Amino acid sequence: MSLAVDPQILKRCPADIDEAIVFLHAEGVSMIASMRVLCDRRGLDLGEAKRRVSANPVWADVIEATDRAIDQYLDETENS
Repeated sequence: MSLAVDPQILKRCPADIDEAIVFLHAEGVSMIASMRVLCDRRGLDLGEAKRRVSANPVWADVIEATDRAIDQYLDETENS
């Protein structure tokens, strides 16, 4: 997975952090790359960037799927 974001996307990225998250998602930028953009371009530290991206509703399906996968893994390891 590449964390590089197309410079043309970066040029069009909104200044507002929440708008930037929605924009980056719509452009197909991964969660991790979106966090990196917020750190590099908006001055957030990594913890705040992770919190803001993870809390944004555009990523809710990914967060839910990740949580389900973790729960399933934990259930399987507890039952083995």
